[in-house]
Amino acid sequence: MHAFLYISSQNPEELPLIELVPSEFHTSLFYEVQTIDAVRALKKSFKFAPREKTLIVMSGLDEAKHEAQNALLKLLEEPPSENLIFFLISKSEDAIIPTILSRLTVIKKNTETQISKSSKQLTGEPSSWFLQFSKINDRDDAIEIVNTVLNDTSLIKYHEAALETLKALKRNGSVQLQLTNFLSKTS
Repeated sequence: MHAFLYISSQNPEELPLIELVPSEFHTSLFYEVQTIDAVRALKKSFKFAPREKTLIVMSGLDEAKHEAQNALLKLLEEPPSENLIFFLISKSEDAIIPTILSRLTVIKKNTETQISKSSKQLTGEPSSWFLQFSKINDRDDAIEIVNTVLNDTSLIKYHEAALETLKALKRNGSVQLQLTNFLSKTS
């Protein structure tokens, strides 16, 4: 999955974005995408694909007209580079067209959902795990956190995806890639 939607009733300008952006990204770019012209400008800015992992944070989708959202849909379907990850911020899923929603992993703000640094406990539902997983770069920490899914009987429906992720992590696959793949299998 290369696109995420963060649902928060908080105004995007008030969000602590530095805490939301995973540290693995070389660059983070912020865009307002309320108009079709803004989406076109965004597309033009990637005429040359970035070589480094780049996070594109987009806000204003709540107020965007359908023509702007449809233009954005094309970008989400065919990103100009595999190094781009899209992180959209919205106050509500209702304002976003279903075709865009179907291409996103939705994350709903839950202040009670966190990873305890000492115990590596995973809490909440998979839609809230992105922020937790984004802070994990160490392979052993990733294996430990995925093991918590296997040890929690209330998360049994995610055990198969957790087993696949553990195998991939132990084969020395990219930690962030494997955790993102796990999230896409659980959503």
